[in-house]
Amino acid sequence: MTYKRSAVLKRLFWIGLLSTLLWYGQPTPTLKTLAQNNTPITARVAIHSINNLDPTTLSRFDINGRDVVENLFVGLTRLDAKQGQIVPALANDWEISSDGLTWTFNLRNDIYWMQYQDGEVKPLRPVIADDVVFAIQRACDPRRPSPKTTNIYIVEGCRDVANLLDTWRIDDALLNELIGVKALDETTLQIQLSLATPASYFLTMTTLPEFRPLPRELVIGSGSWPTIATLATSGAWLVESWNESQMVLSHNPNWPLQRGNIERVEVLFTVNSDQVPLRLSSGTLDIARIRHQDTSALTLALDTVIEEHEGGTLYLIGFSFEYPPFDNALVRQALAQAVNRQGLVDYLIQQGFDPFQVATRFTPSSVIAAPTTEGATFNPSVAQQLLATAGYAQCQKFPNSLTLVVHNDALEIAIGSYVVAQWNQNLGCSSIFQVATAPRQAIIDSAHGTVDRSEDSNTGRFALWLLSWTADYPDANAWTNDALHCQFGFFRTGRICDQVDSLLDQGASTFNLAERATLYTQAEAGLFGANGTFPVIPLLQRQSLIGHQRWLTGVAPYGPFQFDQWTISTN
Repeated sequence: MTYKRSAVLKRLFWIGLLSTLLWYGQPTPTLKTLAQNNTPITARVAIHSINNLDPTTLSRFDINGRDVVENLFVGLTRLDAKQGQIVPALANDWEISSDGLTWTFNLRNDIYWMQYQDGEVKPLRPVIADDVVFAIQRACDPRRPSPKTTNIYIVEGCRDVANLLDTWRIDDALLNELIGVKALDETTLQIQLSLATPASYFLTMTTLPEFRPLPRELVIGSGSWPTIATLATSGAWLVESWNESQMVLSHNPNWPLQRGNIERVEVLFTVNSDQVPLRLSSGTLDIARIRHQDTSALTLALDTVIEEHEGGTLYLIGFSFEYPPFDNALVRQALAQAVNRQGLVDYLIQQGFDPFQVATRFTPSSVIAAPTTEGATFNPSVAQQLLATAGYAQCQKFPNSLTLVVHNDALEIAIGSYVVAQWNQNLGCSSIFQVATAPRQAIIDSAHGTVDRSEDSNTGRFALWLLSWTADYPDANAWTNDALHCQFGFFRTGRICDQVDSLLDQGASTFNLAERATLYTQAEAGLFGANGTFPVIPLLQRQSLIGHQRWLTGVAPYGPFQFDQWTISTN
């Protein structure tokens, strides 16, 4: 197949190669020098407009902001989703104390804070350990912009500082005293964790935006940092320009880590979802997230590849064990196996919703230490047998009505309505199962066990509810453990601690990646296998569809876009 831009890029390959050979060994090349090349190899990316580039305050739901921050600011470590591992970035390597709670990172000395000014690259200074200290202290300080999650609380003293009421006491001396992060020298960083046991997942957390270094001298005193005037970047890309319609990035000529061959990225904010298929088909766009409804047309475009990636959100049904019959594990198993999840996926597509993937376990396969065993699948005959064994054949002895509570949202109502129809039909329950709506926060409070259940309160927990789970970081620990652990999990179903929790504890503290994956596999089998306890029922995993040109390769199957890992073919 002929590459549409082949004639230009073949010239650029030889020009770029010659420039690279001349360029090597020179300490601070400028974009003005690089611009002497003819048209640079450029990737054109369509995302929604962004208005926040502060790594500290970036929400995990801000996919587009995370795409850009991933490329502008270096982390201590980085997610390599293609290999399923965490790899060094700013940190060359690290050492862990015997108790697993003190981490010492040895940093590179060849990554710089860079600015693009008047058409030239300006290296400011190396990124140093104190930049990480400042970023973490800033995230913990309640007087400054605060993170959208509590991930940063894993650092010793951070929670205490963040919850201080007498904030007038806070100064640099107090932050240095209370928060467990120290710069031993410019290239040695030490972080003390606030836990009682080792956290093998901490390396995954250090890939997150809130742990990324920030330049103290540019951030302090800048009420609106970062702006294009004050923005200094430490990643593989520099911001050449930024306005309402697009952001143009140029590759960092001082970047020391392995990268693809793309030299320039045009991040386009004004290409809306309706325009994406035509732009991809015409070759005037290289990559974008796409809608399911556009896949048929794009499949006919010979130069377009469609990749199906796992999204970061799981939809699930949960139980409150204090309400019979949901205190019976056989009933929960029956309900899990009485739902045709693939039928649900197809139904939602027919209704015009975004695509999903079937989920029979809790944790996606693309995260660090992901389990490998699939959970119990659709089997109505087995479900009926389980219900009969539990003493509820064809829903006899069930209450006259059982209500699945969902948020008043079109998608969640559609999911809930399909599920209860499946239960009524496949278990012979007539119309016992019904759907009702409630405010999302009320459902969250019920699932988390934070409703008032005192004797003089009229407020009770919902017995059966639908919610979603989006993990804070791409590690198995952030899925099964953070959501379902009997003591520490967010969902307080009423499950009693058992061997599953012991496996989860081991998975959180074991440093061998293969052993961790085995432990999480065993834990999920205990929860969602054929004989699982099913404290919740995993239903659907959001799906991310990526459309890109065949000439662009290196797109990761999970997580934010990593422009420096992409390559555009010049053949």
